[in-house]
Amino acid sequence: MEYYILKLYKEEKKNNPEIEQGFDRFEPRLKIIIYINFIVLIASCLATFWIVINYPGKLWFLWAFVGAVFSGIDLLIIDDRNEREHLDMYAESYKKKIKILNKILRKKFKIDSKDKIEELINNYQEFVDKEKKKEKKRNHIIWYLLSICGGILAISFTNMQSMNINFTTWLYLAVDMLLLFGGINILIYFYGSSNLLKREYEIMIKDLKNLLILKY
Repeated sequence: MEYYILKLYKEEKKNNPEIEQGFDRFEPRLKIIIYINFIVLIASCLATFWIVINYPGKLWFLWAFVGAVFSGIDLLIIDDRNEREHLDMYAESYKKKIKILNKILRKKFKIDSKDKIEELINNYQEFVDKEKKKEKKRNHIIWYLLSICGGILAISFTNMQSMNINFTTWLYLAVDMLLLFGGINILIYFYGSSNLLKREYEIMIKDLKNLLILKY
């Protein structure tokens, strides 16, 4: 039943033109800027890999790397600024979402009391708690790999002379290692995060709690 409620709620929100959500909440001009930043971000990452593989020992990849960093920062700034400038609109849109949720619970599932809503929240929370336990195990693996990478880089940096390598060579090796370990960590992270149901359940818990506050 919990998933069916979530599914209906998502469909109703999607079919309501008054609710701002996802990419549609941005103005046309900002959408163009966001598209450009995404293109630059992806192109910079690909360029970094290509330069490191085809031109070992060269520092040209730093230009592409800087481009990726600035594009990522710009995306975060755009999102934060847009949310602050349209705070009233988001607040009104959120109230409409809560009303839709309340309507679905009452008419479709006869959930119209505080006890029933709290029971529904607990059901969602059980699933979320199970997924969080899995995430902790995954995060331990990621931090373990990052510790190994950091340890290798620290030891190799302090022993460059004994290893008969200069700083440029060490920097190239460091980038290779960071790309390798970073790629492994990203795969582990996205493998564990590929199931978006946990995130959707967390949002549902938040909306149900706010519904309780508004009604009771």
